[in-house]
Amino acid sequence: MTERWDETFGPTLTTRLAGGGVVVLAVVVLALVLFAPDGTNVTGPSDLALVVVVCGALATLGAALASTRMTVRLDRLLEIRIGPFWYRRRIDPTTVTAAVAVDLRPDRSGTGARLGRNGMVVLLDAGSGVRVSVAGMRDVAFRCDDPPRLIAALHERGATVV
Repeated sequence: MTERWDETFGPTLTTRLAGGGVVVLAVVVLALVLFAPDGTNVTGPSDLALVVVVCGALATLGAALASTRMTVRLDRLLEIRIGPFWYRRRIDPTTVTAAVAVDLRPDRSGTGARLGRNGMVVLLDAGSGVRVSVAGMRDVAFRCDDPPRLIAALHERGATVV
C-alpha cells in the first residue's frame, strides 16, 4: 500500500480577520460594560452574567472561526475534516465509484461544509480539488493541491476512477 496522504488548509486572511474582529468586538463590549460609569443599563448580577456569557460565546466563536482548518487524510480511509468544528466525513476507498479533478470556487454561500445540488462541498478557499462519488451516498467535493496524485492514491486503494 502507498504512503499516507495528509494535507491541511488553514484559514484565509478574510476568515482570520473576521474571526479576530469578532473576538475584539466581544472584548470591547465586555470592557465597556464592566468599566462603564454608574448608571449603565446593566442593573444587576443577572444582567452582568448574561453580558459575560454572550461576550464569551462570541469570543469563542470568533477564535474558532479564525483557527478553522481543513484536513484531508488518506490511509485506510479517506477522511475530510473541518476543525475545530464538527464536520468530518470518512469514506472507504472501495466504495468510491468515481473520483475526478475539479476546480472549486466559493459562491454566494461562502466557504465551509455545505450541502449543494450535487452533494457536499468542503471548501476553505478557491483552487483545485477532487469530487468523489460514493456508492449509496451523496458526492463530496473538497480542496486538494494535487488532485491527480490523490486520485491515483485512491485508485491504488480500490477506488473506481473515471
